[in-house]
Amino acid sequence: MEKDSQYLAFISYSHRDKQFANWLHRALEFYALPSRLVGQDSRLGPIPRRIRPIFRDREELAAAENLGRRLESALENSKALIVLCSPAAVASRWTNEEIATFKRVNPGAPVLAAILDGEPFASTIEGREEEECFPPALRFKLDAEGRLTDQRAEPIAADFREVGDGKRLGKLKLIAGLFGLGLDDLVQRDAARRNKRFAWIAAASALGMVGTTGLSLYAIDQREEAIEQREQADGLIEFMLTDLREKLEPVGRLDVLEAVGDRALDYYAQQKLSDLDADALGRRSRALHLMGEVSMLRGDNKTALEGFRNAAATTEALLERQRDDWQRIYDHAQSVFWVGYLADEQGRQDEALARFVEYRDLTARLVEIKPDDRASQLEASYGPINLGYAYRKQRRYDEALTAFEEAQVRLAAIDPPDRDTLLTMVQTHAHSATIYTSNGQIEKSIEARQRQLEALDHDLLDQSDAAVKEMRGYGEANLFVSHFVRGDLRKADECLARAEAIFADLSTTEPDNQEWRETRANSLVNRGLIELARGERTAARGRANQATAEVQALLQGSADNVSLQKKLLAALMLSALSGSPVNVQEAQKLVQELQHGDGFRDDVQSRHNAATLLMALGDQAGTPAERASLWSKSRTILEQADVTNPFIALPRAALARRSGTTTTNLPPGLDPDSAFGGIFRD
Repeated sequence: MEKDSQYLAFISYSHRDKQFANWLHRALEFYALPSRLVGQDSRLGPIPRRIRPIFRDREELAAAENLGRRLESALENSKALIVLCSPAAVASRWTNEEIATFKRVNPGAPVLAAILDGEPFASTIEGREEEECFPPALRFKLDAEGRLTDQRAEPIAADFREVGDGKRLGKLKLIAGLFGLGLDDLVQRDAARRNKRFAWIAAASALGMVGTTGLSLYAIDQREEAIEQREQADGLIEFMLTDLREKLEPVGRLDVLEAVGDRALDYYAQQKLSDLDADALGRRSRALHLMGEVSMLRGDNKTALEGFRNAAATTEALLERQRDDWQRIYDHAQSVFWVGYLADEQGRQDEALARFVEYRDLTARLVEIKPDDRASQLEASYGPINLGYAYRKQRRYDEALTAFEEAQVRLAAIDPPDRDTLLTMVQTHAHSATIYTSNGQIEKSIEARQRQLEALDHDLLDQSDAAVKEMRGYGEANLFVSHFVRGDLRKADECLARAEAIFADLSTTEPDNQEWRETRANSLVNRGLIELARGERTAARGRANQATAEVQALLQGSADNVSLQKKLLAALMLSALSGSPVNVQEAQKLVQELQHGDGFRDDVQSRHNAATLLMALGDQAGTPAERASLWSKSRTILEQADVTNPFIALPRAALARRSGTTTTNLPPGLDPDSAFGGIFRD
């Protein structure tokens, strides 16, 4: 029966496993379930878009005599329990007590095990008792009176160990177990999301991810041993990489699928590549892709990259034999894309850029061969989008803009357009607007944002579609930023009002969507900044206090949520600028946590907020030494970013004035005396 609870799940863990608990908490709360599943009935009630809220807060237990009413209430008001299992968890009194309490107050509710270390039920194996990772209350059932019995329990488990499922698949298994879903529902969705990373952030090639099965290898071994001729061996490999792979996809173990790829590669390792015909080379590249996909699903991007590089060498060899063959070009483009994608994931931007240049060139050839083919046209539009994304990360803004313009031309040529091509077009305009802002070209940024919003007015787009509404809401919010930076407070106010109305409307249809709830905190800060720019400091302080309170409420049970930490950072910045009291030590601690956790990576806005917060706190410091220290920390944060961006340039100029330096040059069009620039006055 569905339970009306405050928390969707409660994470129970030993203090020694805190780091993993932090990661899992974030990973679960930021996982978006497939749209086709949202609203369907499940063991936890209607499936939500996000797995929120999740309770994870054990800090106050260190010196406690019992769980405490707050923890007991959280357990009672959680629909499911997730136990992080390790020998440390077995030794933890609190973990065992939480499991027992949850089982007593929620009989029949899901209890899931996330195996981090040790071995389940090792306590029953002589000599391995210390390896036990399941606490007693997890290993055994409770009787009707809530007492532990000797009847063995079999909790749903996801093995996060490297020798098991790994982080990526373990997370998906845990989510599937929470809602009683088939793993394939999520494996395919996780693949689709990864494949669309550059379609919605930049665009991606289509290359299906796979799951695995529990089928025994015995049948494969017996069949292979009975085939001795090369033609039959090739036929077996083809079967393994096609029909068998399709049968393996819906189920959830990686070991068998990995063995399929290994067996295929072992076979080809005994052959000279120069002796293989085109079909055999094609099978070898598919085997390499399979191994790369399995490694990515395990979270082992290093091994995946090696696999995709080998696949690229094979598809390149095939392409050398048939330079103008459409399929050979397409196959090699996919290999090249994945090498670039993984290089980008690992921060190797030069390699990623080189691969995306090659990918763009390959996809352009597809259109040359089949100019009216829709698949060719789509790939040819993804090519420059990926390239523009890579150029943007390297701050090569002119080249990035040229790439996005090429993508827009190619997308416009796809006839008839559909929802995906139209929304991808919207994203290219958004990318261009962001680049113009980063480059200090505010007028052009406004024009690009307007094109973004106009593209959403297309007749083929359903204006009641939540994705369309959401894009429009974010478009208006970003247009607010551009008008505010330019100093046009009236237009900034109008854009902000439209964005607020859109997200308020969205929240009525999906009240548990935390992303949309978080936009309210953003709006409060933005309203406060407008009031501050108008000289209405008292009103701005009220907004700051309200925003801080709302974010802190959202942070309850989600203290390590980076997105919420950034919202708190913005609220504290407004508090400091408007003269509200701010705890300097806590503020600096928050900035340090975001810095060390890579929270400022590619996030100019948060970098600006942190630097401005420290600068404002320096203004209020009680001693010259404290003031100089805070200003120095602010300056260090700003020096690591692009000086042409107004969110970096104006606070840097303000810091220079505070230190008596007036030589800081501002990009053209940025006025330190504008409404935006005025908020940095000391």
